[in-house]
Amino acid sequence: MVKWNYIWVRNCLDFRSIISIFYSFKSFYILLRGNLKLYKTTAIGNEIIIHNFTQPTILAEMATFQNSAFPATAISMSTITKVAVLEKEIFISLLQKNGNLSFHIIGSLIKKMKSLEQTIHRNLVYDSTQRVCALLKDNTEILAEKKHLEVANLLNMAPETLSRSIKKLRDKGYLDKNNMIINYSFD
Repeated sequence: MVKWNYIWVRNCLDFRSIISIFYSFKSFYILLRGNLKLYKTTAIGNEIIIHNFTQPTILAEMATFQNSAFPATAISMSTITKVAVLEKEIFISLLQKNGNLSFHIIGSLIKKMKSLEQTIHRNLVYDSTQRVCALLKDNTEILAEKKHLEVANLLNMAPETLSRSIKKLRDKGYLDKNNMIINYSFD
């Protein structure tokens, strides 16, 4: 851990180590390096992915502003993850003195609200094939870049369900044998 005046930088060197620094709502957290997965666990032990964060981004600001417990678990998805920890009072003072920083925080919150809205929409409104299509619209090469298990987890579905949806899209002529989009009219 490195400390500069009111900022601490914590390193997480182990792949998929749980980021245990989110224990206090008395600080703000800024992801400086790496990727984090934010998820909740159901009563039967299934992970529901809420968001995947990439650097740089502010983390857990809602819980910190509200003085509440963090509502989910953050886990590192990178071999090296760096998180800056900034004392709450110092950060609020910076917000009060710097309008641009305040607008950046508002923008960050709006972006996260939009992402959460999309996640809720995908999980409650869409069937499994529609969820795959929506994901492909956002990231056309995700099926080639990630393992099917990772994509299934991202979509909060069983890998077998993902495979059936991919087969359906192939049979209808939307995907080729390498799962690349060949027909973008899959609305």
